[in-house]
Amino acid sequence: MKGSSKVLYYGESGLVSGLVADVIAAGADRKLLECVVWNGKTPDFVKEVEYCEYLPEYRLGDFGSPDLVIVAHTSNAKFIVFVEAKVVSYVNACASEASFRQARTINVQLALDRRFKQAVVSGGGDNIEICEEADYDSGIVRDRARSLRKGGFTSYCRKIFADADGFYYVALTTDPECESPYEDDDVLKALIGAAWEGEKGLFGILTWSELMDKGIVSRESGAFANAAKLMLPVDDTGANKLVYTSNPTNLRGVKLEEWSEDKKSLIDALTRLTPCLIGAVADETEIEELTGSYSYRVGNIVYARIMYLPTENTVVLALLKDENIPQFLYDDDKRFVCKLPNSDKQYIGYKFYTDADVARFREGLDEYFA
Repeated sequence: MKGSSKVLYYGESGLVSGLVADVIAAGADRKLLECVVWNGKTPDFVKEVEYCEYLPEYRLGDFGSPDLVIVAHTSNAKFIVFVEAKVVSYVNACASEASFRQARTINVQLALDRRFKQAVVSGGGDNIEICEEADYDSGIVRDRARSLRKGGFTSYCRKIFADADGFYYVALTTDPECESPYEDDDVLKALIGAAWEGEKGLFGILTWSELMDKGIVSRESGAFANAAKLMLPVDDTGANKLVYTSNPTNLRGVKLEEWSEDKKSLIDALTRLTPCLIGAVADETEIEELTGSYSYRVGNIVYARIMYLPTENTVVLALLKDENIPQFLYDDDKRFVCKLPNSDKQYIGYKFYTDADVARFREGLDEYFA
């Protein structure tokens, strides 16, 4: 039987593209914005939205590339909503104060969105350039003035943004509940000082699970479903809730010479699985394989590692908990939540007591990648 044509979206940009396609198909523009939980009261314009324009992955020069810009139209006004999407929680996607200039972290991206708004509304630059003034109001320490210089595209941006009636900023994440993380004192704000106090009500949080719960998108059908299968973690609540190991600090490195040949095949399994887990992050950042500890790292984050649990004499495959975990990996009672040595992040660990456990794992991988 002849198959049908379809698009298989991938990465954070793929999730956003699938979301937009499904929202347009369902005529759910207003419903999408109604799912956002704002850091304050819901803006008045939301209930008056008649239709939206969607601008995914617009490259705004030094200001970055917002995952999505929504131009929301009411009967007599338009409002801009910048959306930055991650396949991890908001906290795990943030830069710390010491590394605030990391351009791919969500609080920096939201700050740059706001700075682009400031630059385009103030009229800084000329016909071919939008730029911040030398004394720009950045809200970011130790940074530089930024600009967009793209000729005709600059004029197009001015047409879209300059006369907007309001600007808003939304983080789209995998947080378990759609609650605002912006007041958490342990998380660096997108803006600092008076800038944050004056504008914090313009920031909102949206989660992939909220979109699915409200029927905006589905894991089972539609354009979004294809990307969700590869990129989004499954829910670990209820029957699938993970148990935190009582002594997570006793995990240690492995001695390869003590392994059977079947257990050594876990290295090949990790090689196949890791690019899927890292997803869009790897598009612009090199994946580093650390053969000494059999782990994979992007930047300073270890996404996957093979360890040994001496108290149970078993090998453990640890995968960063907030990343995409294929569904079949949740169907085994040998999994648990753990922390790796010298890391404060949570990982899902999988125990392999026997070669048969490894064989079942590899069969699941084969079926998943078929």
